Parts: sequence; C-alpha cells; structure tokens
Amino acid sequence: MSSRPKLSAAVLIPGAVVSLVIGVLLVVSLLASIGFRGLTQRQVEQVTRQATERMRLAVVDVLDVPRELVDLNAREVRSGRRPLTDAASIERTIPYATDQMRSFPFLGAVIFSAPSDDMMWVERIGGEDDAIKVAIHRSDDAGTCVEYRVSPTGELERPSIATFPYVPSSRPYHRTATAADLEGGWTPLYLWASADAASAAGVGFVRRVVSTAGEPLGIVGVECTVQGLSEQIGRIKATPNARMMVLDERGQLVVADDADIVGAVQGRLVQATTLEDPLIAEIARQASALETVLPKDSNGAGFALAEFTGPDGHGWELEVERLGVDWAPPWRLVVAIPKSDILAGVWRIERRLAVAGVCVLVLAVVGGILMSRPIVRPIVALRETSARISAGELDATFEPSGGREFVELSEDLQKMTEEMRQKLEMQGALAVAMEVQQHLLPSTAPAPGELDIAAVSVYSDETGGD
Repeated sequence: MSSRPKLSAAVLIPGAVVSLVIGVLLVVSLLASIGFRGLTQRQVEQVTRQATERMRLAVVDVLDVPRELVDLNAREVRSGRRPLTDAASIERTIPYATDQMRSFPFLGAVIFSAPSDDMMWVERIGGEDDAIKVAIHRSDDAGTCVEYRVSPTGELERPSIATFPYVPSSRPYHRTATAADLEGGWTPLYLWASADAASAAGVGFVRRVVSTAGEPLGIVGVECTVQGLSEQIGRIKATPNARMMVLDERGQLVVADDADIVGAVQGRLVQATTLEDPLIAEIARQASALETVLPKDSNGAGFALAEFTGPDGHGWELEVERLGVDWAPPWRLVVAIPKSDILAGVWRIERRLAVAGVCVLVLAVVGGILMSRPIVRPIVALRETSARISAGELDATFEPSGGREFVELSEDLQKMTEEMRQKLEMQGALAVAMEVQQHLLPSTAPAPGELDIAAVSVYSDETGGD
C-alpha cells in the first residue's frame, strides 16, 4: 500500500515556485558576490596605488626645489657673485637667502658656509607668519651661534634674540657635504640647532662648492622642516580617512599627513613604531614588516601591499613603496586606507541588492500563490467531489473549472459517476426482482400422501422482462 504524501498540491506547487526563485536568487547572489569580491579587491589596490603615486609626485616636487636652489646657489658662489670668504661676505647673502625662503613657503632653511667656518642660515620663526630669523656663526667666536631677526627687506635686525652653542663641523649638514661627492647629498633626518626648547626636525640637500682648480669655496644647502613637508602631504586627500607618511631608512617618521604629528619626543628623534598615536605606530609596524619584500636597492622601484586590522578594529589596506628617485633620499612612502572608505559604495550596492532580493522573494511567494490557484483549485474541487462520492453521496457532481485538461477530466469523471450510478440502480432492481422471484416459489417441496416428490429450486442470476 503506497504511503500518502503529507503535503497537498496547495502547498507543493507554490513551494516549488518559491524554491525555484530562491535557487535562482542564490545562484545570482553567489556569482555577484564572487564578482564583487574580485572587483572590490582590485578597486582597493587601485585606489591605494593611486594615492601612493600622488604622494610620491608631491614628495619629489618638494625635494626638487632644494636640489635646484642648491645648484643655483653653488653657481652663484662659484661665479664670484656670492663669495664666501669671511663673516662679512656671509652676512651679505642674508637678503638673497631670505628671498628664497619667502618664495617657497615649505622651505625650512637656506645655508651658506665659508671654508673659514664662518656660516649662517636663515629659517622661519615658528608661530609667526612670514617671520624669518638668521643664525650666524663667526670663526672669531668659535663654539657660539647668534640669532637675529630679519627685516621684511632682508636686513639683519639688532640686537640679537638668542645665543646657543654651535660647532659647524659637528652638524649633519657639514658632515654630509664633506662625505658626499661634488653633486651633493641629502642629510639624514635630524634636529636643527636652536636656542628654542623644541627644535625643528628636518632634512636638507647640501653641496661642497669648489673652484675649477679644486679649491674649496664653501658649502651651500637648502633644508625642509618636517612640518613644512607634512603640510604639503596633508593637501593630498586620497579618501576621507586615509593616512600617509614617509619613513626614512632608519624607520623614523619624516613626513606625516598631519603636521602636528612629529617624530621627535623630548628633543630627540624616535622610531615611528613608538609614537603615541596608536594608529600611526601600528601603520609603521606593518610597513616595517613589508621591508623584506621591497627591492634591495635603496632607491629601486617596487611596492608591497598588505592588509591589517587597526587599533579601532577596522580593516585597512596598506602600501609601502620606495621613493625610487636616484637623487632623492632612500625614503619609504606609506599609505594606509581604511577599507570602509573604499568599499562604502560597494556595501551600499550590496545592501540594495539584498533589499531587492527580499522584495523579489516576497513577489515570488505572492506570485507563486496566485499562479498556482488556477491549478490547485480545480484539483481541490475534484478531490472534494471524489470524497463525497466515495462516502456514498452519488448525487455529487463534478463542476468543470480551470484549464482545458481539468474541464475534460471533470466531464470524464462526471460521465463515469453517472454510469456508475445507473449500474448501481440496475443492480438494486435486479436484487429486488431476485427477491420477488424467490418468494414466488415454495420454500419447501410439496408432500402428497400417495406420491414421493424430490425437488430443488435453482434461482436464475438474471431476470428477464417477462
């Protein structure tokens, strides 16, 4: 005996339609998810690479200015237009150096040094717009440097504003120029000499100047402060929350996108991984971990990408790239972009797709029910009529409804029911006729006294009309 299904067609047909729609949605969602995942990763990498390239161009543009100015100043000294022979000749370069400082707001200092150890540099006064001071070291006052304000016309203003110990030959600019060839070189990141409690940190391009006979004519240099470089980098907005920085070969912070973040603590330079800003420190740690996959050549081209989770628990995309310019310092460009900045639009699309999927699912359920009604209702009606006939209600009739096949089935079932009703009526009539026939014959054989009679009654199975 076959088992009866637990669910009726009223449930199975809409369920089949909804299941089909759900299956299609799942397949489409899976394909879309795979496509979005690949597209998203490419988009994240592309945005990060573009941000790094923009920062690289900005850094190169900034560094090119000190290099060009040093080349110009070296020609001026070599030609004799800006001789560096003694303290007086050094002081005559102050207006010239001041003009260069005011022409390029991101410059930190312009240096002129004579072979006699007479030297000076002009630099900005922190906290005062367009205010410039000059620090002068005279060979006849060894071990001391004196600071003066510089007037708007570039003249030295007396009296002095500060004095502090200073030995030119011990300073990074002097050691770098002495060690480099005649093309010049970049100083490492260092704290500038100053009477201020908080000295500025910066880097500079310096060059020894010699005559055609090879005699030393002096040293010229142009330097940039970390703050000035940071202000330039801070103008680059890759994404709303992206972080950018430049690290030197020692892992110290050269530039950050926020000028308030400096790599010096209590008058000394520190590793970027130890800075108080937890996000900057974590980015520096992740960047240091990528050093092993960068080109071995300090200025070789190449980059490395990585993902990490920041202190805020959000995912970040990181790129580390060497500056890759042969005349520039061996710096590393670091760009970190939160994935939420890049993927916000993608996530919006995914949410909309999810909402659209739910709407389609609801429509599928409603549509499945509506579509199944023309099929289910005739089946249910046939089932109910069949149950009534099975219970003995032979007067029940099949009402044709639904599609052509259902109408034909109803008509065939109705015809079969009528024939069955006629046959049952005939069988009933035959049963009555048989009963009448049986009652017309004696129930026992007659017994006359003079005869012995043996008889048996055999009833016919059919009754004729007579």
